[in-house]
Order: sequence, then C-alpha cells, then structure tokens
Amino acid sequence: MAPSPRTQTTPTNADKYYDIVCYDGRGVNNTTPRFSCIDDAVARQKWTLDNKFSDLVGSSNVATKKAVARALALADTCSGEKGPKLGAFINTTPSVADIVAITEAHGKWRQEEATAMIAEDQSLSSSEKNNIRQPTAWDEDNEKLQVKRLIVDGICDPNAMYNGLWATSIQDTDKIITWFFDDCYKAGPNECPLYAEKGPASIQAILESTLESLNKTPLAVSGALGHGPEVITFSDVMRLVKEAVYSPIDLFPVLADLVADVSSGNGSKFASYKAKAPTKICATRSLDAHAVEDCPPYSEMLYDVLTAISCTDGQDLSNFWNKSQIFNEYYGLLRTQSKWMADYWMSWTLSC
Repeated sequence: MAPSPRTQTTPTNADKYYDIVCYDGRGVNNTTPRFSCIDDAVARQKWTLDNKFSDLVGSSNVATKKAVARALALADTCSGEKGPKLGAFINTTPSVADIVAITEAHGKWRQEEATAMIAEDQSLSSSEKNNIRQPTAWDEDNEKLQVKRLIVDGICDPNAMYNGLWATSIQDTDKIITWFFDDCYKAGPNECPLYAEKGPASIQAILESTLESLNKTPLAVSGALGHGPEVITFSDVMRLVKEAVYSPIDLFPVLADLVADVSSGNGSKFASYKAKAPTKICATRSLDAHAVEDCPPYSEMLYDVLTAISCTDGQDLSNFWNKSQIFNEYYGLLRTQSKWMADYWMSWTLSC
C-alpha cells in the first residue's frame, strides 16, 4: 500500500499512482477464521494423505468409484448442518462485495488522512493544499467515485462457473505439456534426462509408455536413505504432471528427472520426492477463533477452501455423479479436451 498522505511531501507528477491493497479472501490463508471441514487432527491427517496418494479417477473402475465416494463424503461434511457456516459466504458474490467495501473504505481513509495533514501543516500554500486534497477527494454518495465494475480473476466463463460443470477450462492444457517435450529436446541430453534423439514425439512416447506400464504394474522401490519402502503408481506420475502444468518453470526439470528415473525401472528418486511431503498432526487447537495457526498448515486446508469457493458459485451436482450416463458424458468431454488434465479435473469437479 502507498504511504499515508501525512508522510508525503507535496505531490509531483511522479507521485500520481493508485494504491495497491492486497488481502486474503474470506477463509483463505491468513484471513481468519479459516475454512476447514475437518476439525479432528488425526482425521485431517488421514484425509490429507489419502488425497495425496489415492488413485485418480480413470486409473481403474475401483479408483473412480472410490473418488466419487470420497467427493460425496467431503461435500456432505462441508455443506451439512455441522459443517463450517463460513462456506456460504466465501464465493464470488460476497468476495466482490468485500472488494467494493475495502476499496470505498480506503478512499474514505485517504481523504481523512489528507484532511488531517492539511490541518496540521499551516505552512502549505493554497495550491499545495489543492494538490493534496483533489487526488484524495471522497464522497460516498457521489456515484462518480463509487466502484462501478470489477474484473475478477478465475471467472473466465461465467456460464460454466455458475452451472457447476467447468467444461471450458482445460482445452489448452495439453499445449503446456507439448512445450515440455519440445523444451526437453531443445535442452539436449546434458540438461534433460528424458531426452530422446528422435525428437519430442519420442520423449512423449517414453512418458506415455511409462504411465501405461505403471497402470498395469506399479513400481516397487525398496527402502533406502531418505525414504522408506515405496510404490510408484500411475496416479503419482499424473499428479506430478498436473503440478508441472501449473508451475512449468520450476517443475519441468523435476518432471523430466523423475519420469526418467521411473522409466529406467529404478524409482528411488521418485520415492524420495514422495517422502518430502510429510503431514504433521496438530495436538491442540487455539481457543482464539481468529488466531492464525501454523498447524494444520494452510496447504492441508487448501483443497477444502478452493472447493468451497468454486462449488458454492454453481449448482448442487451431488445427484449428478450417481447417474452413470451424465458422469460418463462429462468425463468423456473432459478427455477430449485434455489428455493430461482430464482425470485430475474430473476428480476436482466431483466435490461439487
């Protein structure tokens, strides 16, 4: 945020900027109370670990049915009578209301600060006072000064958002993975462990054959320094692909290294990667509802929060997923849009 007008000298053209106000939305990160559907510490840890390592939708019929059951269980927990009441107040409508209220309150604050500064400094000339007063003028009844329109990120397709079926979000996802294959080939064998002399298509073939093999027979990895005995699955690699899609600069090298490790039949690097995701149990909870707690970490509650924000904008889909035709049609649509993200996106949508 820009400094208070009290701390500024007479404004110049270089000072004519808007303040930038940043905050976490309701129930998000450091804004309290946080949104959490699971209060019991042990239950929270178990659920989080299952989220990290359960098989994804599409990896098998059993995995798909289990994913549906888990999604319905979480949805009922979050939206039931004993669920967090905050869930009804963190979607787009109240969030926009918060933004408007904060923006307008900030305008009023700037005017009050400017008025106080002018009153305190008797040495200011009339022109200097006007230079301070005019940029900070505020009148809550003046429609010209009120927020008229907001551009909210994440709502690229309002129709898809509000019907609850996010069917227009992943059409271009596979282009990101195509860049991964291209960049790996351009980087060469010294920089990309997944490099193949025949080109990007061969690198893609290595990833696809590795996934096909893991879906038939998961890779058993014996315990070693830094990790215990581990099993690398199809879903493990697909989750890593998803993470790489969202953070390509940081995770493309990791994806190349770990897929090369698994494709060679080793898997020790991937086992170490999985071991770096510990989840700690919180023994107690603060009696202060507005305290920001490090335990459980916000990363564990992120899924609850994002689901609540996304799902409460749309219609209730809980009855849809029990109808196999609707489920299959929607899942089929996603798979035509993205080979690499459809399974994860379907798992995400199920919670609504």
